[in-house]
Amino acid sequence: FLRVFTLKKFFYSLYALFFNLSRIFPVKKNRIAFVAPHNGGSGDSLSALRTYVEEKGGFETVTISTQDLRLDFSGVKAFIISCLKAAGFFTLKAKALATSKYVFLNDNFMPMASLNFSTEAVVTQLWHAEGAFKKFGLSLPLSSDIAERERKNGQKLTYVVCSSKNIAPVYAQAFGVDESKVL
Repeated sequence: FLRVFTLKKFFYSLYALFFNLSRIFPVKKNRIAFVAPHNGGSGDSLSALRTYVEEKGGFETVTISTQDLRLDFSGVKAFIISCLKAAGFFTLKAKALATSKYVFLNDNFMPMASLNFSTEAVVTQLWHAEGAFKKFGLSLPLSSDIAERERKNGQKLTYVVCSSKNIAPVYAQAFGVDESKVL
């Protein structure tokens, strides 16, 4: 377990390194990054928003998902392509995220704790679950290291979207944000 966790921290740091180096480039006012760490943003509010934006036009979109890190061992060509995709996740996609004006997430993106977004960026957490039917974020019993990453992630958020004003306090607590940031 410790090896896996240490390896994850290394990859979080590697992503943050490329992201923070990419901050030398200006923010692109028409770029929207959709960050879907676990499910690729399919079949949820992030997917619906991405589809709407792409149909409307006028924006450059990029999807950032850890699915890009899955290696394909079905053949040599597939393996090479999947390795290039994984390298692109840490380099090209980190740069695209660093230079996005708008960022939408549907889950926790652990490298975010170490990212220094531009003050021009608007970072919005859509979360992937309706309501508050389960515990999430800081409402979970977390190790001190994970809880600290979660708190730092929350500091990067401009807004958190929820389905009702009645559960806004739950979302504020879970993401470690002031309730005024919960829409």
